[in-house]
Amino acid sequence: MTSFTERGNDTLQLIESSPVYCESTMFSGSGVIDSIFPEEYFGIQVLMNEPDPDGHRLKRFSVQEVKPLESHQPKQPVLAPGVKMIARAKGLPIGSVKAGEKYLIQVSTYSKNPHQVNIYDPHTERHLGGCSKIHFQDIREYNKKEFVPKTRTKPDKKKKVQLEQLSFDF
Repeated sequence: MTSFTERGNDTLQLIESSPVYCESTMFSGSGVIDSIFPEEYFGIQVLMNEPDPDGHRLKRFSVQEVKPLESHQPKQPVLAPGVKMIARAKGLPIGSVKAGEKYLIQVSTYSKNPHQVNIYDPHTERHLGGCSKIHFQDIREYNKKEFVPKTRTKPDKKKKVQLEQLSFDF
Protein backbone atom coordinates (compact mmCIF):
# COMPACT_ATOMS: atom_id res chain seq x y z
CA MET A 1 0.00 0.00 0.00
CA THR A 2 1.18 3.54 -0.74
CA SER A 3 0.28 6.73 1.06
CA PHE A 4 1.04 10.33 0.05
CA THR A 5 1.31 13.10 2.60
CA GLU A 6 1.59 16.84 2.02
CA ARG A 7 4.12 18.69 4.20
CA GLY A 8 4.24 22.28 3.08
CA ASN A 9 5.67 22.21 -0.43
CA ASP A 10 7.01 18.65 -0.06
CA THR A 11 5.09 15.47 -0.76
CA LEU A 12 6.14 12.47 1.31
CA GLN A 13 5.53 9.10 -0.31
CA LEU A 14 5.19 6.27 2.20
CA ILE A 15 5.50 2.79 0.74
CA GLU A 16 5.44 -0.49 2.66
CA SER A 17 8.94 -1.95 3.18
CA SER A 18 10.64 1.45 2.63
CA PRO A 19 13.28 2.52 5.20
CA VAL A 20 12.22 5.42 7.45
CA TYR A 21 13.28 7.31 10.55
CA CYS A 22 10.57 7.77 13.19
CA GLU A 23 10.60 10.11 16.16
CA SER A 24 7.88 10.44 18.79
CA THR A 25 7.82 11.41 22.45
CA MET A 26 7.97 7.74 23.47
CA PHE A 27 10.66 6.33 21.16
CA SER A 28 12.68 7.07 18.05
CA GLY A 29 14.91 5.28 15.59
CA SER A 30 15.15 3.85 12.12
CA GLY A 31 13.09 1.01 10.74
CA VAL A 32 11.04 -0.28 7.81
CA ILE A 33 7.35 0.46 7.15
CA ASP A 34 5.40 -2.74 7.85
CA SER A 35 1.83 -1.57 7.19
CA ILE A 36 -0.09 1.62 6.41
CA PHE A 37 -3.58 2.31 7.77
CA PRO A 38 -4.58 5.68 6.22
CA GLU A 39 -7.81 6.07 8.21
CA GLU A 40 -6.07 5.86 11.61
CA TYR A 41 -4.20 8.61 13.46
CA PHE A 42 -1.24 6.32 14.27
CA GLY A 43 -1.57 4.69 10.87
CA ILE A 44 2.05 3.92 10.06
CA GLN A 45 3.22 0.61 11.53
CA VAL A 46 7.02 0.38 11.57
CA LEU A 47 9.30 -2.56 12.29
CA MET A 48 12.12 -0.83 14.18
CA ASN A 49 15.77 -1.86 13.69
CA GLU A 50 16.40 -1.78 17.46
CA PRO A 51 13.87 -3.08 20.01
CA ASP A 52 12.71 -1.01 22.99
CA PRO A 53 13.80 -2.00 26.54
CA ASP A 54 10.94 -4.54 26.67
CA GLY A 55 12.04 -6.19 23.40
CA HIS A 56 9.22 -4.83 21.18
CA ARG A 57 10.18 -3.84 17.64
CA LEU A 58 6.75 -3.20 16.07
CA LYS A 59 5.60 0.40 16.73
CA ARG A 60 2.82 2.69 15.46
CA PHE A 61 3.45 6.31 14.44
CA SER A 62 1.47 9.19 13.03
CA VAL A 63 2.38 10.50 9.58
CA GLN A 64 4.01 13.60 11.11
CA GLU A 65 6.45 11.42 13.07
CA VAL A 66 7.77 9.52 10.03
CA LYS A 67 10.58 10.82 7.78
CA PRO A 68 12.45 9.17 4.90
CA LEU A 69 15.70 7.66 6.15
CA GLU A 70 17.76 9.55 3.54
CA SER A 71 16.58 12.93 4.83
CA HIS A 72 17.35 12.13 8.47
CA GLN A 73 20.72 13.21 9.74
CA PRO A 74 21.38 12.80 13.45
CA LYS A 75 21.36 16.35 14.80
CA GLN A 76 22.20 15.49 18.38
CA PRO A 77 24.71 13.09 19.87
CA VAL A 78 23.46 9.92 21.50
CA LEU A 79 23.12 10.19 25.25
CA ALA A 80 24.71 7.33 27.17
CA PRO A 81 23.97 6.38 30.79
CA GLY A 82 26.41 7.98 33.21
CA VAL A 83 27.61 10.62 30.70
CA LYS A 84 26.57 14.21 31.29
CA MET A 85 25.95 16.42 28.25
CA ILE A 86 25.24 20.14 27.99
CA ALA A 87 21.97 21.23 26.37
CA ARG A 88 19.81 24.33 25.99
CA ALA A 89 16.21 24.18 27.25
CA LYS A 90 13.49 25.02 24.74
CA GLY A 91 9.79 25.70 24.94
CA LEU A 92 7.89 26.52 28.09
CA PRO A 93 9.62 26.57 31.50
CA ILE A 94 9.48 23.27 33.40
CA GLY A 95 9.77 23.79 37.14
CA SER A 96 13.08 25.58 37.77
CA VAL A 97 14.29 24.95 34.19
CA LYS A 98 14.00 28.12 32.09
CA ALA A 99 13.84 28.19 28.28
CA GLY A 100 17.08 29.32 26.63
CA GLU A 101 19.27 28.47 29.65
CA LYS A 102 21.97 25.80 29.47
CA TYR A 103 21.76 22.72 31.70
CA LEU A 104 23.54 19.42 32.16
CA ILE A 105 21.44 16.43 31.17
CA GLN A 106 22.07 12.74 31.73
CA VAL A 107 20.03 9.68 30.78
CA SER A 108 18.03 8.53 33.78
CA THR A 109 19.31 5.22 35.08
CA TYR A 110 16.05 4.50 36.92
CA SER A 111 13.61 5.06 34.06
CA LYS A 112 13.28 2.44 31.32
CA ASN A 113 12.38 5.23 28.89
CA PRO A 114 15.61 6.16 27.00
CA HIS A 115 14.24 9.67 26.39
CA GLN A 116 13.94 10.47 30.12
CA VAL A 117 16.82 12.64 31.37
CA ASN A 118 17.97 14.03 34.69
CA ILE A 119 18.69 17.77 34.75
CA TYR A 120 21.59 19.40 36.62
CA ASP A 121 22.78 22.98 37.18
CA PRO A 122 25.99 23.32 35.10
CA HIS A 123 27.68 25.56 37.69
CA THR A 124 27.07 23.49 40.81
CA GLU A 125 26.05 20.12 39.27
CA ARG A 126 23.08 20.13 41.66
CA HIS A 127 20.17 17.90 40.59
CA LEU A 128 17.17 19.97 39.45
CA GLY A 129 14.74 17.25 38.39
CA GLY A 130 13.93 15.22 35.31
CA CYS A 131 11.91 15.37 32.10
CA SER A 132 11.93 14.16 28.50
CA LYS A 133 14.92 15.06 26.33
CA ILE A 134 12.57 16.53 23.69
CA HIS A 135 12.54 19.68 25.85
CA PHE A 136 16.23 20.28 25.02
CA GLN A 137 18.18 21.21 21.92
CA ASP A 138 21.82 21.79 20.93
CA ILE A 139 23.01 18.76 22.92
CA ARG A 140 26.79 18.50 23.01
CA GLU A 141 29.66 17.24 25.15
CA TYR A 142 30.13 18.75 28.60
CA ASN A 143 33.37 20.56 29.33
CA LYS A 144 33.84 21.49 33.00
CA LYS A 145 36.16 24.37 32.04
CA GLU A 146 33.29 26.04 30.20
CA PHE A 147 31.33 26.75 33.38
CA VAL A 148 32.88 28.65 36.24
CA PRO A 149 31.48 27.61 39.61
CA LYS A 150 29.22 30.24 41.11
CA THR A 151 30.80 32.01 44.04
CA ARG A 152 28.78 31.71 47.18
CA THR A 153 28.05 34.98 48.81
CA LYS A 154 28.15 35.10 52.55
CA PRO A 155 25.32 36.92 54.25
CA ASP A 156 26.17 40.22 55.90
CA LYS A 157 26.82 39.93 59.58
CA LYS A 158 23.86 41.17 61.48
CA LYS A 159 24.32 44.09 63.78
CA LYS A 160 23.91 43.25 67.40
CA VAL A 161 20.61 44.54 68.58
CA GLN A 162 19.86 44.64 72.26
CA LEU A 163 16.48 43.19 73.02
CA GLU A 164 14.54 44.02 76.12
CA GLN A 165 12.29 41.59 77.84
CA LEU A 166 8.81 42.94 78.29
CA SER A 167 6.88 41.74 81.26
CA PHE A 168 3.19 41.94 81.63
CA ASP A 169 1.38 41.93 84.91
CA PHE A 170 -2.10 40.54 84.71
